[in-house]
Amino acid sequence: MATQFFKRSSWYWERCDATRQIQGLVQDDANTEVHGREEGEDEENLQESRKDNCMGVAVLLGWMFSERRHHTPFTRLYNSLGFDCLVCQFHPLNLFFPRMATTMAMSVLDELLKELEKYPRPVVFVTFSGGHKTCLYKVIQILFGQHKDINFSKDKFKVVAESMSGLIFDSSPVEFESSIGAKVLSQQVLTYETGKSIPLISHGAHAVGRGLDYLFYRQFEHQKEEMWHALYSCVKVGPILVFCSELDELAPFETIQIFAANIRRLGGKINVVAWKDSKHVGHFRRYPDQYTKEVRSLLLDAISTFSHRKHQSSKWTDLPEAIVAEIYQMSRLPHLHVKMGSVAENVTDDGESAVLPKVDAGSEASQKHVSRSRL
Repeated sequence: MATQFFKRSSWYWERCDATRQIQGLVQDDANTEVHGREEGEDEENLQESRKDNCMGVAVLLGWMFSERRHHTPFTRLYNSLGFDCLVCQFHPLNLFFPRMATTMAMSVLDELLKELEKYPRPVVFVTFSGGHKTCLYKVIQILFGQHKDINFSKDKFKVVAESMSGLIFDSSPVEFESSIGAKVLSQQVLTYETGKSIPLISHGAHAVGRGLDYLFYRQFEHQKEEMWHALYSCVKVGPILVFCSELDELAPFETIQIFAANIRRLGGKINVVAWKDSKHVGHFRRYPDQYTKEVRSLLLDAISTFSHRKHQSSKWTDLPEAIVAEIYQMSRLPHLHVKMGSVAENVTDDGESAVLPKVDAGSEASQKHVSRSRL
């Protein structure tokens, strides 16, 4: 694991076979319930995409200490559905130092720009675990022109913004808290260094987290607000899909609940798929068929969003002042304050929709329930 600290952030492409690009999305789509698209609309959009012999681009933002072999099942999935994959691996310090995250975000945007200038097509960002903190929120800030430390033409990444058509969060988003970071770090150490004392590693990781909080408390609080502000600013980007688990301690269920409720309150379209027993970043391995079905559905929605956007004068980055003001308030509220154990209704064994845990009354935005999708 120590070698990860000596590796730079990097990215690489995993291209799909052009002869199989369309097959995955067309296959079994008749049995997939997709909300918000008219009958026959999908086929029309697919036909239009076939002209360029490519469906789109999935930008995969990996998790801490993940390696290429860990990404392979996901790149194969998106390749089979007709999407090329731009896979990004990050240095662990990107979580704590915004300049490193900004550098990586600019590199990703530059690469996407070269790709999309040749072949404009829908782009879907796929975030695993803390990928939204190591890169995604900086990408969003740059596209919104909110990053004051970078000098570039206002319209430089216009084609990238126009192509961004959806978001997928796997075991994400996560609140930027030292307690969460300590759990991630201790789990990774125990994974790579078997035989170590669990209590010793856990206490050590929490001590490091508390020390960082003491030294950089104000900076971390500011970064946290910026992160949530950026994520909520994507409310009009297109469909949003979240995969999570009730038992995932690294991506607390209540944080995702609050995030989804706020997105809906802002008028966004979000689908939360929650399981009882899958592990952190382990949902695809545990439920491959259901996972694939939901991903396929979102990609089709993203293609539809991209197609409709060509005929619209407004941009998804042009938000009304009222929404901007509400996003500002939401980003300052805690996202990790739900009392666990107060459940209004449990999920049935066959995956029927259920009401999520009741939350504290401390925030109006957190009082809405988030419905689960049927699996």
